Amino acid sequence: MNHTVETSELYESWIAQADCDFDELRTAVAAQDFTLLGETAENNALAMHATMLAAWPPLCYWKPQTLALMQKVWQARENGLEIYFTIDAGPNLKLLFLKENQAVVKKLFPKVQIINPFG
Repeated sequence: MNHTVETSELYESWIAQADCDFDELRTAVAAQDFTLLGETAENNALAMHATMLAAWPPLCYWKPQTLALMQKVWQARENGLEIYFTIDAGPNLKLLFLKENQAVVKKLFPKVQIINPFG
């Protein structure tokens, strides 16, 4: 991340947005607002990766499968399934979904390791 801090013009704006996002996440948890939680987490993760892509030389941790899974999540959401993802500085998505949708998620993403769906 040091490389991103030193070379990405987007880094400072992401830090400011991350502070706002943290407040949104606290609000979402307190209100048990899963939609706000998912949207905020996914947006923040994508913004973080944008800072890395804007570094010079750029850093991209995504693999072809990463992008394919992101698109699969977006398509599932477009089809009515409330599912979001977050992603750290690596290629692996972490899916966020409600426990009531666990069977559907498992069917769509058969290799998913389910740790603790939101209740």
